[in-house]
Amino acid sequence: LSEAVRNGDYLAVEKIISEQDPYEVRRVKMPTITSADEPNIIASTSDTRLIGCLCEPQADAINWMEISKGQPYQCYCGHWFRLVDFEDYLSRSHNSKQPA
Repeated sequence: LSEAVRNGDYLAVEKIISEQDPYEVRRVKMPTITSADEPNIIASTSDTRLIGCLCEPQADAINWMEISKGQPYQCYCGHWFRLVDFEDYLSRSHNSKQPA
């Protein structure tokens, strides 16, 4: 946060504040279709992260998997995930808000 303020990147500051989730346990709504080229992006400061996928809306079990930075991972249900640095996550979010 302090680096974003220092650099004057107020869109990043807004995103950090509005999505404040200190333990990174917030449930993320996934797109209907994902692929290796368009995976769900997960931000982390670590090289690996444990994530859970509710494969179906009515599911009563969570499929847990450990993913690492670099390559996309596929859940048993077909959803794709990629772990990235927060800087990459924020730049992707910032670029997606730019008008086409």
